[in-house]
Amino acid sequence: MCNTATIDSASVYHIKVFIDSNHTLFFVNIHSIFESYIDKNFRIRLFRAVEKIENVKYDTEYRFNYWDRLIDVHVTDVKDTLEVIDKQLPLDKKVLDGISLVFLPGQMFI
Repeated sequence: MCNTATIDSASVYHIKVFIDSNHTLFFVNIHSIFESYIDKNFRIRLFRAVEKIENVKYDTEYRFNYWDRLIDVHVTDVKDTLEVIDKQLPLDKKVLDGISLVFLPGQMFI
């Protein structure tokens, strides 16, 4: 799914990917949702993930602040919303995520 949205008064493209394992592969159990919000310069503005890690479901948000060169990370346990991790990471190089590649081929012909 791809559409447009607004983040910090900037127009962005929103891409959402659902990954579900095949029920016939009983030894694989993946049910994740990944979302990217990218601007016209192909920079990630926001990346969200809902995924299960070691039987705990997490909602994770990465906000990319190019002006201060920081990534704000916010991780919440979906069942226990009081269990939260907030941290900042340096944004010292160009970052691309895999699902943004869904958007790129369409932009090459516009």
